Amino acid sequence: HNDPGGGFIGGLIAASAFAIYGISNGVPPVRRALYFHPITLAGFGVFIAVLAGVPSVFMGVPFLTGLWVYPTIGGVELALSTPLVFDIGVYFAVVGAVTSIALALEERHED
Repeated sequence: HNDPGGGFIGGLIAASAFAIYGISNGVPPVRRALYFHPITLAGFGVFIAVLAGVPSVFMGVPFLTGLWVYPTIGGVELALSTPLVFDIGVYFAVVGAVTSIALALEERHED
């Protein structure tokens, strides 16, 4: 995964799974399955996404410019990139935000 993309759709799919689980079992089991509050997940995701831009500032290029490193682990070269870190942050932000909305709507519907 060396190019940007995938974090948003992956987050939507994961949030959809939580929403379906909530529809079938109710909101409390979903909250227990998440372990963290959805808004906390969203905030963590935004933090990680912003953190992905910090290395570019230290390298003297524009913020959020993609950077790659190629460490060798066990004799295999592994490509690691800041776009990957950014997409992980986007994933968590989308899962948290969409799940929070879905749970709020499901709780409202249960009343």
